Amino acid sequence: MSKVEFDMPHALVTLTTIDGHVEIEVWPKSGQSAFVIVNPETANAIADTLLGMVEELAAVPTNVVDLASRRKPN
Repeated sequence: MSKVEFDMPHALVTLTTIDGHVEIEVWPKSGQSAFVIVNPETANAIADTLLGMVEELAAVPTNVVDLASRRKPN
């Protein structure tokens, strides 16, 4: 079993391999967590989609504002 955590501004995301599957768990900084266990093919599809999104974001002009970063803390 392997486990990777990503501490993001609004959530902690954990990826864990379990019996040949991948568990994706999201712990919002406020509220309840949610998780799903997917087969390797689905995990690869998710990873490919995320990579595509990152590539698109790399081409975003620098004058774009991240609206989430402008939220006021509760």
